[in-house]
Amino acid sequence: MDAQLLWGLILLGIALVIVGVEIFVPSAGVLGLTARVVAMAGGGRLYKYDTPWGVAGTGLVLFGGPVLARLGLRIFPQTTS
Repeated sequence: MDAQLLWGLILLGIALVIVGVEIFVPSAGVLGLTARVVAMAGGGRLYKYDTPWGVAGTGLVLFGGPVLARLGLRIFPQTTS
């Protein structure tokens, strides 16, 4: 497996974990912003490896992010700061 592909997948996985932590830890959006930056870096690595991998990573972020956000709101419908 190429290093670009491996790092892209690892970074997307890390972004997914950070979003999962964001559901349980109130951070005023800092974790969400960090997850976005890490996901963009992972997507960039995937595009650098091959365009179809980049498109797949972008689709995962664009569709998986809102699904996780909806799941988080379903778990904790009332959030307070």
